[in-house]
Amino acid sequence: MRHLVLVLAVLGTVGGIPRAMATPAAAPAAAPADATAAFARLLGLAGSWETVTAKGTVIRLTFEPIARGSALVERYEAGTTVTQTIYHPDGQRLLLTHYCAQGNQPRLVADLAAPADHLPFTFLDVTNLAGAGASRMVACEFVFEDADHFTRSETYRNEGGDDVTTRRYTRSADAPR
Repeated sequence: MRHLVLVLAVLGTVGGIPRAMATPAAAPAAAPADATAAFARLLGLAGSWETVTAKGTVIRLTFEPIARGSALVERYEAGTTVTQTIYHPDGQRLLLTHYCAQGNQPRLVADLAAPADHLPFTFLDVTNLAGAGASRMVACEFVFEDADHFTRSETYRNEGGDDVTTRRYTRSADAPR
């Protein structure tokens, strides 16, 4: 492909092909090839990230690979609230288990057909749910912007419906790149 583009570019500069035809159009971001590629994208988040809510609360996320890089632990801290989420490949799937402050543990599975800069997770199941109407995470989506920024949306469902929160995180100055 690289050689074809080079040949077309050379022909375009000598008048054989209009320049617009010599430059391929930008293609949309391709989906990760598999769970391994999507997991590698998450591993790139290793380090600390922060955001500030409208009320001024600092939320800090810390991502740390564990078990020789086979899983990624996310530690969420907002005031006195601390939770953990663990991401890991499972064959051709990428799973997350969220250890919620509400005492339940929803599991979500990644939609690997999404564009490469998006990594949505959808509900798979939940353990230790207090009741059918109790709040639990049912969706989580990462939108990767660049090496120092990502946006994450989380959807929690309870008997009253869905509550979606979206926050943009910035890599902390003390985090590795």
